[in-house]
Amino acid sequence: MLISKETDKLLYDLHQKISDTRPSEKDMAQHACFMAGTLVHTYKGLVPINKIKVGDRVLSRDENNPDAENVYKRVVSTFKSAEKKRIIHQWDMAICSVPKTIRFG
Repeated sequence: MLISKETDKLLYDLHQKISDTRPSEKDMAQHACFMAGTLVHTYKGLVPINKIKVGDRVLSRDENNPDAENVYKRVVSTFKSAEKKRIIHQWDMAICSVPKTIRFG
């Protein structure tokens, strides 16, 4: 396929802009979410994320500490957003927004 220099430059510039907006691993760890139905390791076994309740113990680790061990932590809050589920496929991964978020401590 023959591509003009102008088209090649436009494609390169577009790729740079997309690459510049890609979230960092740190941002993804702080804002990542799971789609409804995703199985989560709990103290009682695998449970769909949308069935997790306050007080359940889920397997987790400190994403900001590369040496952190996996430990079971109690869920301290959950909430549902008014937004519908959206899935964006980009950079060979699915980035999603789901109606329920779980926080644990």
